[in-house]
Amino acid sequence: MALDAIPNPEKHIAHFHTTRGWGLANVLAALQAGMTNYESCMGGIGGQPANFVGGVPVAGTGSYYYKDPNIVGLVSTEDMVVMMDEMGIDTGLDVDKVLEIGRMVERICGRPLRSESIKNGRIPKELSGRDW
Repeated sequence: MALDAIPNPEKHIAHFHTTRGWGLANVLAALQAGMTNYESCMGGIGGQPANFVGGVPVAGTGSYYYKDPNIVGLVSTEDMVVMMDEMGIDTGLDVDKVLEIGRMVERICGRPLRSESIKNGRIPKELSGRDW
């Protein structure tokens, strides 16, 4: 494990893709392992392997690339921040502002993005049963 070789979690950045829908499960496992820094992108649109020509995603070449260039991406920032917030983890981010920016990025891209939180929002604090 990375933390065995370099035990300071501040020296690591966890980077997970959403290709098979496992991104947030990997974030949870990394949280449980003690990781503290995460890389993500709004709407899950960033990360490799991705090729863009004239601002439009296009398929790459070789077996490493996804067949559909619209499914590339890292864990959605919105989903990760909402998940951590609902777990009681203080990210230092304004969750509602993150969701607002996610919806703005979706409008700019002109297509639905891979963020469940953009579509479904978050659990209202008063309904969560948690003492925040």
